[in-house]
Amino acid sequence: MAVWFILKRLHQAAENSSEEFTGITLSEIVFSHNGGEFNGQSISLSGAASQGEQIRYTLDATVPNSQSPLYSSAISIDGNTVVRAKVFQDDYIPSRTASRTFITSNTHALPIVTLVTEPDTLFDEQQGIYVYGPEENYEDALPFFGANFWQDWERDIHFSFYEPSGELGIAMDAGIKIFGAWSRANNQRSLSIFARSRYGFGKLRIPAFPRTGLRQL
Repeated sequence: MAVWFILKRLHQAAENSSEEFTGITLSEIVFSHNGGEFNGQSISLSGAASQGEQIRYTLDATVPNSQSPLYSSAISIDGNTVVRAKVFQDDYIPSRTASRTFITSNTHALPIVTLVTEPDTLFDEQQGIYVYGPEENYEDALPFFGANFWQDWERDIHFSFYEPSGELGIAMDAGIKIFGAWSRANNQRSLSIFARSRYGFGKLRIPAFPRTGLRQL
């Protein structure tokens, strides 16, 4: 049985890509402002450390690719804005994605949590974890078993926590899943955040509830 399994896996395997890379881009994006509450007019990016490195960015929460806008001057911020950026260079794997959320409409003194992810992650009918999905896939009665939000799907996100003072407490890549039992069928669904080594950090430590003594998440 073990031999059959191995042969079957080999039979289903695909040919390796012919694309090759010289190395990995180790430069990191630096934002002129760490995000959160923001009342400025623009932000700038830096971090392209060597000749041939270019910064590309997006403003729609998608992960930048080699076709994304090339950064050349300050980015105007005229409303709540997500900026994601990476360093690219020819024949190298690009840098990690850096993400910041700039909030211009904040009117309270509470801590701020931001979750940044590809637009399809939550609300796409086929792969969005927050929605019902195709009608033929789920039962037409509570709690709608078979809906997307019942799937054990984990998606990539960027998690940021800002103190009430506005100071950035932590910014890290993480995973996200829908959390709960029948509460998944509610219009407002709970989310679980996962710190895993494959995202860069295996633990999440922030003083989220200082008045209760629960100092860590």
